[in-house]
Amino acid sequence: MTWLQHYKLRNFVTSSLWLVPVLCGVMAIVCHRIAWEFDLWTQWELLGYSQDSARSLIGAISAAMLTFIVFLMSMLVIALQVAVGQLTPRIIVFAFRKWVIKLALGIFTFTYMFSIAATGRIEKPVPQLVVLLTIIFTVISIAVFLYFVDYMGKSFRPISICEELAEAGIKIIETIYPVLQSNDKNNAPRSLTTDWGVSTSVIKNEARSGIIMAFDAEGLVKIAARNNCVIRMVPHVGDFVPNGDPLFSIYEGGECLRYNELAQSLVLGVERTTQQDPEFVFRIIVDIALKALSPAINDPTTTPGRPA
Repeated sequence: MTWLQHYKLRNFVTSSLWLVPVLCGVMAIVCHRIAWEFDLWTQWELLGYSQDSARSLIGAISAAMLTFIVFLMSMLVIALQVAVGQLTPRIIVFAFRKWVIKLALGIFTFTYMFSIAATGRIEKPVPQLVVLLTIIFTVISIAVFLYFVDYMGKSFRPISICEELAEAGIKIIETIYPVLQSNDKNNAPRSLTTDWGVSTSVIKNEARSGIIMAFDAEGLVKIAARNNCVIRMVPHVGDFVPNGDPLFSIYEGGECLRYNELAQSLVLGVERTTQQDPEFVFRIIVDIALKALSPAINDPTTTPGRPA
């Protein structure tokens, strides 16, 4: 798997809200089948539910789980609408990356699919173990639902979002710029004073216009070493690159390099991300401050850095 394929797969998994619930639904069907076979083998009689009572109980649980799923999605949409109106639309991408939301939706989906599968197999002898597991999963779902309500009420506060952004920004800066400024001049990084001169070739964007989301520095270094040349990426991460604009400048050789080879070390998308773009974190914080200080909102205490 190439770096570009790995990046797209990782970004798809982390930003997709539906992937975890779908996997949990499939897992619920498999777990029900295993529990049902084990129940037939052991002939459990712990709860003593009759066929009618077991069907009524599991049917009520199925309806309740479906209501939980609908309510969770409605709560998420309403909370995002309020946060977008008060803060900035750019925080939507952070909401869909929160694993608490994905796991809560996945647990509800698991319980719902398990109860649906159990409803179709309520027959004599009544699968007591399956009924017991359905009750246990329901209790867990209720506990998760209460925690989710509390989490949603706290995670979209301005202070919580700014704190999350600050932590993400610090982590990105420490990753991309590992050599930090210090009072010791021997440890301070030297400024770049390289005279690039005249490039031997320029690689232009042959794909659709987009924003540079990330690039593979190690991959570009390997390509440069293999072709005995110097590769300079013209735009920065977070810049918009139209079709036909320069992407790379090649120096000291590398005449045989083509766009398709270098494009495997670059990701173009429709929106900026914080993975390699610390400037985007500052952009979001500034957007929140501007929205708070605007005449329409007029909430100066929400401005990051201002005391409440």
